Amino acid sequence: MNEFKASNGLHVTPTEDGRLIIASVEGTYPYTIADGEEVEALSEFFRADNDIRHGRWRWPENPDYVVYPRHREGGGRPDSFRVFQESTGNTWSYDLKNLGNTRGEPWDAARAYFDAHPEPKPWHDPKPGEVWLLTIDGESIPALVLADRAGTFGGNAKFETAHRGAFGPAASAISDGRRIEIGAAT
Repeated sequence: MNEFKASNGLHVTPTEDGRLIIASVEGTYPYTIADGEEVEALSEFFRADNDIRHGRWRWPENPDYVVYPRHREGGGRPDSFRVFQESTGNTWSYDLKNLGNTRGEPWDAARAYFDAHPEPKPWHDPKPGEVWLLTIDGESIPALVLADRAGTFGGNAKFETAHRGAFGPAASAISDGRRIEIGAAT
């Protein structure tokens, strides 16, 4: 790419050694903003930011493939999706109900999307004050949900158990869980 004029009037010129030179609107005060690996990192940052704004996910193994999930009415996990190959403009649409024998790179990109976005488990969104029966390392353990004010467990809540300590809702040791209704007959 040769010189690029941004919408704000700044001129961006890539050099042969990989640096970016930015000149002000008046053409004075040129300076280097980044070079080599920094330019690549900034490029990836802005591409990722753009992907988020457009509601798409880029396959890390082959960034030429982008997945656009289509969420069912009411939210939740997407039930269909479109895979777009940027270099060719080809698209493939998939529906979770009829994936059957699907194969190939577009399907691999879609499968990677679902691997990276597992369906949330009920215990991933506990509310302070609730009581849960969790399966932790194969053992059924009651837990009280407390606020995680310090954010230690990566969210707003944590499970506190009598003998096993505290766990975040996404702890890999938790394999199952159900909320216990207080006052409900068991």
